[in-house]
Amino acid sequence: MKKLIFILNIIFISSSYGITGIKFLNPEQTMYLDYQIEPYYSQGAFSLSLDDPKVMTPEEEKNLYYYLLKNFFDIKNLRFELSANPMPLLGVYLKKSQSNFYDKASFLDINLIKAATGGFPDPGAFSIFLGNNVILAKETPDGMVMTGSGLGGFLLNCGNYHIVNNMIVNDYWFEGEMKVKGAAFTDFGSITYSYRWGLRVHDNSDIENSIYIGMKRSHSDSSFKDWSIIKNTVFDFRMDFALKSKSITKLMAVVGKKYPSKDGKIIYALDFGAQWIGSAYSGELEERADTTGMSILIRPNISF
Repeated sequence: MKKLIFILNIIFISSSYGITGIKFLNPEQTMYLDYQIEPYYSQGAFSLSLDDPKVMTPEEEKNLYYYLLKNFFDIKNLRFELSANPMPLLGVYLKKSQSNFYDKASFLDINLIKAATGGFPDPGAFSIFLGNNVILAKETPDGMVMTGSGLGGFLLNCGNYHIVNNMIVNDYWFEGEMKVKGAAFTDFGSITYSYRWGLRVHDNSDIENSIYIGMKRSHSDSSFKDWSIIKNTVFDFRMDFALKSKSITKLMAVVGKKYPSKDGKIIYALDFGAQWIGSAYSGELEERADTTGMSILIRPNISF
């Protein structure tokens, strides 16, 4: 059963796997290193399983979230991670070092580089995850087969830079998040759901401290080639509130569609969305970054 535990941590990170790898550090496979390389999120991590996850049958899936919430403080996983956001970093580089190219990359008054690299508030982070997990599995003649999983726990993030309008600024920031995530697996893909609530504080006084809520649903099926508004789709939503005034400072909504290759080995994805920024910034940063208002988000992606 412990051979399945690492999958829980990988699906916690992202719903599109990109290029991934794992190396177990002990015979019991309770300690391991893993990595993920993906255009919008790449990471390397060390994980430690403190206890076996609870195992439920597929018929008990409706109780998965209830169990995770009820046993939120039953810690079974510890994870340390370093991550980077390659596309947002590329946007920062192009705006700073290739400004002429950046400024000319426009279509219908939309800067395509900004649209393809925006929506991420930092270039990377150091993270610690403490949480509980559940495995949905069924007995087969070949042994136990995992059909789903769930995670619930605390995610602590920190960094020393902030990205605003493809500009990088000094900012020691800290983020604490409570998260519940579930997934159902098939022979050809997965369906994942994620719900989170968090607090983000900044050392830079020109950046508003905030609380936020978010949810995401992602469906992948490499065997499905027809059109559907449910299958092979992504929906991602986040809303930020100023910690003091409780007014909305940011709104982001993204929807996307996935397109499997003919052999089903690669899934191409294209997401569209928008981000609205209100009073998230102040002082010199607000004037220099020109952030207030609506911006378009376009995110091409690929997974294997």
